[in-house]
Amino acid sequence: MSRLPPRRPLFAPITRRRLLSGLGASAALTFTGAAPFILRGPAFAQGTPLIFKTDPFKLGVASGDPDSTSVVLWTRLAPEPLSFGSGLPNAPVPVEWEVGLNEQMTRVMFRGTALARPENGYSVHALAQGLLPGRSYWYRFRAGEVESRIGRTRTLPARNSNAARFQVALASCQRIEHGHFTAWADIAKRDLDLVLHVGDYTYEYALKPDDMRARMGFDLPSAALAKPTAIAGYRLRHAIYKLDRNLADAHAAHPFVVAFDDHEVLNNWTGDIGPGLSKDSFLKIRAAAFQGYYENMPVREALQPKGASMRLYRAFEAGDLLRVSAIDTRQYRSPYACGKGDKMHCDERLEPGRSMIGDAQESWLLDQLGKNDTTWSLVGNQVMMMQCRYKDPALDIVDTDKWDGYAAARQRLFDGIQARKTQGLVVATGDIHRAFAGDLKASFDDAKSPTLGAEFICTSISSAGDGSAGAATSTKLRADNPHIKFHDGRRGYTLLDFDRKRCEARFQAVSKVSTPGGTISTVGTFAVEAGKPGIA
Repeated sequence: MSRLPPRRPLFAPITRRRLLSGLGASAALTFTGAAPFILRGPAFAQGTPLIFKTDPFKLGVASGDPDSTSVVLWTRLAPEPLSFGSGLPNAPVPVEWEVGLNEQMTRVMFRGTALARPENGYSVHALAQGLLPGRSYWYRFRAGEVESRIGRTRTLPARNSNAARFQVALASCQRIEHGHFTAWADIAKRDLDLVLHVGDYTYEYALKPDDMRARMGFDLPSAALAKPTAIAGYRLRHAIYKLDRNLADAHAAHPFVVAFDDHEVLNNWTGDIGPGLSKDSFLKIRAAAFQGYYENMPVREALQPKGASMRLYRAFEAGDLLRVSAIDTRQYRSPYACGKGDKMHCDERLEPGRSMIGDAQESWLLDQLGKNDTTWSLVGNQVMMMQCRYKDPALDIVDTDKWDGYAAARQRLFDGIQARKTQGLVVATGDIHRAFAGDLKASFDDAKSPTLGAEFICTSISSAGDGSAGAATSTKLRADNPHIKFHDGRRGYTLLDFDRKRCEARFQAVSKVSTPGGTISTVGTFAVEAGKPGIA
């Protein structure tokens, strides 16, 4: 990486016409029409330029995994994003990147070059280092004569700094055929420090041509509609999602911290078990899915999977205000207690040897929560942690996919939190396609037991369609679970605003996702006071 004077900007915006013209294009290295996109570099024999018909940056730009002096800058070259091979030669493509101090990129401070390699889906995970803490930067990529759009990112406050405020958007569950990503358009416009995505970034189900034509505005090739089981399919699936303009705008506006749940791989997978598959067959699928996830997420190169293993749990510090611990509740969990599903009774979930996050990750998480050197401890978690039961025995079911299905593991974690006197605990969760706010109790069956922290669960971006407020359901649910303070079934996301005195959660709901143009409103606001566990 070098620190150099700026170049003249070359960026031209991507229009809908330019996007659509490339989706069905071949990988031919000839061009007729307007000025071509030309890639030149040492990877190509004798310096011969490769000429492409369309923009190679259709999948956008992103940043993520920031610390106080560095951040990952991501892009993936794909002039034909819905074709196998993305319309690129089977050779590395050199990609330059620049980081500047202003949006116009007239004050470029850092520049480097990375290789977009075919074995990594032509993705780039460039680490911009030597940045100043707690400030915004802008960045872009260049391949040959073509520049990407300009993205904005932000570093975290310095570890020893007295950070005053930190704002996070919490999101999950964006099944693209179920609705429009209106929530992402709203997130893109906000002044945030970080986006925390806690899972189900993509869905693996086969797509119906008519549904996707209505959703995307053009026909998808049959290969992109098929359920992915190998790396080529997962690359196509991620490309479909990255082509959504609202999601692309959010990625270009803010740094992301991401963690997967089940649908990035296969519905309801646990550990090395994939429903209906042999262990060997599932692990091959998991390896392909993990590689596809890595290629398409703004994460550090150290997270690149090794076969079917990918260590995704990691921590981030925003000064002495906030520590964010992103965890993985899929890869290390024990098999479902009593089999997957809603069970009337299931004593197996109480067995002490069972785990939700595995012994190593559990020890790591308790170490993070035991440091107590920040005002707040935020845990990015996939599935509902607080208990959700009904008093009527005929209705009292246990969802074994959630932490309720791993009750002994949850109690072990809570005992560890109590022993470490963890302060400012906030758990941020997704998965359930509904918004919740509630208290985490040392014993959910004893209302007088100590409150350890708060859990805020965001609803889905689009999964399950428009949804509804669900007032009748909320009344019964909250009466039988007094630790639950709020429930809403519409689509949207959650804003978490941390300062020295309080954490405020604002639940943002979209009026509709079935068609574009839904409106955003705040449907619930809750606060946790510093030094006082639970919702005020």
